[in-house]
Amino acid sequence: MEPNSEPNRRSNMQRAIANEMTRSELIQFLSDPKSKKNFSN
Repeated sequence: MEPNSEPNRRSNMQRAIANEMTRSELIQFLSDPKSKKNFSN
C-alpha cells in the first residue's frame, strides 16, 4: 500500500488545483456585472 500512496497524492493535488481554478473562475464570473445579470435571468 505504501508505493501506491505517491500517485494518489499527486492526483489529489491535481484535483485540488483544478477545483481552485474553477472556483476562482466562478468568483471572477460572479464579480462581473454583465455575467451576473445574465446569471440571474
